[in-house]
Amino acid sequence: MSLPSRAINNESEWRQFVEQFVTLLDKEMSTWEEKITDPTNITGLIHAMPALISLVNTVGYLRGQDGMFDMGPEISVAVAHDIINYENAFEERLNNFIDIILQSKEREYYEQRLDSYFTKVRTKQKPSAAW
Repeated sequence: MSLPSRAINNESEWRQFVEQFVTLLDKEMSTWEEKITDPTNITGLIHAMPALISLVNTVGYLRGQDGMFDMGPEISVAVAHDIINYENAFEERLNNFIDIILQSKEREYYEQRLDSYFTKVRTKQKPSAAW
């Protein structure tokens, strides 16, 4: 399968891509921060958590964490530092979500959801009924 592509050729284009990505992630997290002011939305947040975790992890990968995106352009220490700052801010917000969930009566569903998504779905095992 051939996907259309557009190369990212330099640090400036990489920075722009990262900034666009984190802008989308910021809007998604802001939406959930607003939604969870109503405790009836905790189940929805739990359902979204695997995606939110994956997206926050992606910020780290965009700076080269775990050897990801080695094919990208070389980035300066300043750009890497900016990406780390984004990553830390999103991690803090993600941790706030986790704290809220762990204090709720839906903690067990959260654990099942993560297990189902990251272990069963991503290893092609049949997901549990809780999914």
